[in-house]
Parts: sequence; structure tokens; C-alpha cells
Amino acid sequence: MQFALRGISKRFGDALVLDDIDLDFPAASVTAIIGSSGSGKSTLLRLLLGLERADAGQVYVDDAPLPENILPLRRRIGYVIQEGGLFPHLSTRENLALLPDFLGWPRARFEARVSELLALADLPASALARYPAELSGGQRQRVALMRALMPDPPALLLDEPLGALDPIVRHELQDQLLAIFQSIDKTVILVTHDIGEAGFLASRLAVLHAGRIVQTGDFEALRGAEHGSYVARLLGAQRCLPQAT
Repeated sequence: MQFALRGISKRFGDALVLDDIDLDFPAASVTAIIGSSGSGKSTLLRLLLGLERADAGQVYVDDAPLPENILPLRRRIGYVIQEGGLFPHLSTRENLALLPDFLGWPRARFEARVSELLALADLPASALARYPAELSGGQRQRVALMRALMPDPPALLLDEPLGALDPIVRHELQDQLLAIFQSIDKTVILVTHDIGEAGFLASRLAVLHAGRIVQTGDFEALRGAEHGSYVARLLGAQRCLPQAT
């Protein structure tokens, strides 16, 4: 699945959140959208899903404009939000079964897919009976990823999926996400404000600032940003640990 934004603008009241955006997401690519809080990253992702509609311009999916009836398309796109978005009153198994039950999957098909995803997400089968409050933050994010991947969608969109995790768990899940992205052959679009995470997980980065795309390319291309530019300041804002004395 491929996406394209053409001349996209979006306002919320008097605030211009996205301003004349042109951006392509080729099939089977991994792209990270990065920028500071309020730069429009999450809004861009919601436009791709049809959760928001642009005030100007057009969103294309597989060279066709985003349809008015968006529900069939949404079922073909995995979506993971910050902190997972799991239903707290449902067990892990019940959270995973939501879409398969709606689509009328046979029980054998569901159980086979659950087994595949447990292995992919490195989650123990014992977690299936637990409720979200009984899982660690990292486990909840694994379950959210499993739920998004359950119907084997051609595209996966992730909005700050690791933002609420502590540094050690986040580091471990970054390694795991990279391995998953490399194995599933899907179009992946990741929103993050962490440029190191973006460079680690994605082969292509798009920097969003004040509603506009200011630079695209791999991490090395961003390193060559003009001194004093927003991209250079974003790179320079990543704090390093003090050197040992």
C-alpha cells in the first residue's frame, strides 16, 4: 500500500496546522515523521487514516483519492497510538479478537494468528488472559501492535508508540520494532519527536516544522542540514550523557 499527500492544508480554528504538504510514502517503505510537539505530526497521520479531512488538497491511497466511505480502508491499515489504546475492561485475548469477531473469522484462524503474533511480539501466552492494568507498559504496547497486525494489513501507522515508556523498556522495544519492521514487508509510517529513534527505526525521515515539511531523507542527509536551520537545531537538541571524568 502506498500513500501520497498533495497540497494538504488543515486548520483547527485560526491555527494553520498543516500548510501545503506534498509527501509520498512508497509501498513497503519505513518513514518516520519527526518534529516538536504541536508541529502537526499526529494530524498528518490522522489524515492518512481518514480520521480527519483536509481543508485543501488530496490524500491518495494506491493512487486513488481517499474514499468517502473510509471504514473498509481503515480495516486494511494497522494503527497504534501512544499507550496502546487497549480497552481496559477486555483481556488481551478479547482486545485481539475485536476485529476478527467483527469480520466473522473462524476460531481456528484467530487462534493460529494469535500464535504467530505472540512469537513476533515476543509475548508469553500467559498474557492472553490478563487485562491491560495487569500488563507492564512494554507488554501493553506489544499487545497494541499485535492487535494492529491481526488482520495482516498492508500498512502500519504508529503515533508515538514508545513515548510513554521508561528508557530501558523503550530501548528494548526499539530493537524489537526494528526487527519486526524488517520482517513484515509493510508500509510503515511512524510519528515520533525523538530523532534518534526515528533514525534507528526508519530508512527515511521527514521533518515537520510549523506545519510544513522542511527536509526529507535518511539520517545522514539530515546531518548535513544548514547550520542554524530548524533541522540542525533539532539535531543539536538531543542531549548526550556527560562524559566520565
